[in-house]
Amino acid sequence: MQNTQKTQNIQRELLIHCHPPLKKESESETSSTDTTEGSNEDTGVSVSNYSALEKEQKKGKPNPLVINKYLNLEFASRRQLIQETAKDEKPRIILELYPRFKHPHEMMALDCQPFSIVTDEGFTTLMKVPKPRYRMPTLRKVTETIVEAYKLQVLQIKKELDENADYVNVTMVIWSSRNLGSYISVTGQWASKANGKLKIRCLAVWSMTGSHTGENIDTHLKTVFTEYGISTKVFVILRDNASNMARAMFIGEYTA
Repeated sequence: MQNTQKTQNIQRELLIHCHPPLKKESESETSSTDTTEGSNEDTGVSVSNYSALEKEQKKGKPNPLVINKYLNLEFASRRQLIQETAKDEKPRIILELYPRFKHPHEMMALDCQPFSIVTDEGFTTLMKVPKPRYRMPTLRKVTETIVEAYKLQVLQIKKELDENADYVNVTMVIWSSRNLGSYISVTGQWASKANGKLKIRCLAVWSMTGSHTGENIDTHLKTVFTEYGISTKVFVILRDNASNMARAMFIGEYTA
């Protein structure tokens, strides 16, 4: 029952890929036997069943055999492209060919979920409720493409800052995880020149190496600002009142 429903859904979604016009029996009789056999092989249409298939086509129901052939060719071409792509370029190609990978990446980043969530039985079962035909990426594919997805997101934010931000306000905080690892988090806020809407983007969450001195904090900040090209656009930095933070603002000559 479920497979039948999936086939019907595919037929509706691929309605734009209808099969070629069908030949009538009179037209087929004038052609050679070889030509008729070739036509049957390509479209999966039997000349004797022309009338029934013509009625189905008028109802907006494409030939399932043609749909299956189209899907098989499409998937085969994608697999071949991935196989022929250089190893370091594969993650980018996979993301371009399979946009469905984007949503698990976003969910993991926003909710701080582990990559292994895509293998959790409860989560995969839940995903089948709103979208039964959605295929969850494997854990291997997620780990292969997550870094490339991050790089693409950074490029998108850089483009936004370059084209739509005259000034950027920055929020900075240093915090420690449960295993006592230190991290520096930098967030940017700006008003878009295109529509005036507030934009908030996380620019960096980096491991804080070394002592938490003002000099070290300033070095990390400058690295973030340089990477995103906003060194001359930073207007105000919001931070806590710790002495090392104040020292970093003094060294970098920032307004805080």
